[in-house]
Amino acid sequence: MKKTKKKFRYNLLLYILIFVSIFGLMFNLTLKPINGLYIEMPGSANNLKNMITVNNKKDKKKGEFRLTSVGIMKATPIFALRALISPVDSFISQSDLMGNANMTEYDEMQKYYMETSENTAKMMALKLAKKPYEMQYEGVYVMSIDDSSDFKKSLKIGDLITKVNGQSFKSADEMIKNITSGKVGDKISLQIERNKKELTVDGKLKNIPSINKPGIGVGLVTKTAVKSPYKIDFKVGDIGGPSAGMMFTLETYELLSNKDLRKGRNIAGTGEILPDGTIGRIGGIEKKVVAAEKSGATIFLAPNDKITKEMKMYNPEIKTNYEEAKAMAKKMHLKIKVVPVKTIEDAIKYLENSK
Repeated sequence: MKKTKKKFRYNLLLYILIFVSIFGLMFNLTLKPINGLYIEMPGSANNLKNMITVNNKKDKKKGEFRLTSVGIMKATPIFALRALISPVDSFISQSDLMGNANMTEYDEMQKYYMETSENTAKMMALKLAKKPYEMQYEGVYVMSIDDSSDFKKSLKIGDLITKVNGQSFKSADEMIKNITSGKVGDKISLQIERNKKELTVDGKLKNIPSINKPGIGVGLVTKTAVKSPYKIDFKVGDIGGPSAGMMFTLETYELLSNKDLRKGRNIAGTGEILPDGTIGRIGGIEKKVVAAEKSGATIFLAPNDKITKEMKMYNPEIKTNYEEAKAMAKKMHLKIKVVPVKTIEDAIKYLENSK
């Protein structure tokens, strides 16, 4: 009887050890991330009818405009193996993805890019629809902080600087010009907004080798907001970055002008919208065209951006966004039609004249 109990306990312990070993192995293969490595893959293709309203009204016309995204996940051994054999997925290092920023700082930068994309899209749509608007200066965003900056511990990426030594400005350039006119060692007091609270942080000017001038060692960009009688609201959730600009503009323009650009079609696309109406180059377009096809879109609008000599020197194999999307569509035997656009006017003209 005692031998039977001992054998039972021994077998039970053996089974537990085997289970724990298998569980540990499965955890390492599936859930344990590979340090500093990420995987990019096709993301989502979101219907903008659910994201944008004008004067609290949603788009009710047939068809859809969809913004496309790239999915990013930390690499684990099993998903890395899948990415190795995938014709679409690819690897990206943490430094290539985020630069010197940490995840919190990276998220703040993506938030800024999205807000800028929304504001530029509002402005462009109002302009195209011949509706009244004005651009209002709100301050200067902190986008990067050098390790040598005297403000390294007091400023955060995403802070909004509203005054320097009590003085207001109308742009980042104007603020930077004022700061760099000082002398190394001069005291600088910055009034900032952080999480809707006003703070004051102090530091000193240091010599910035990259410009050989005094500075605060902080990357600054202007923040503006669009003011108009038309109430335009965006609800984009946790999507970040600038690449939704063109599709934001098209959806907002359709709501403002009451035109029917889609004509019942499911239209996806990607591209940054610049203040002059140019559609800017973006990353991951070969993954976005795959996401667009999966969503049921039949048309994919892609930036036909200009490739400069400098870009060619850095990467002799570089292609336009349109060429990249077209090549992936051919490689994956996608049915979606890839359409090149240089400006927002190109996109509107194509949609108006096509069926």
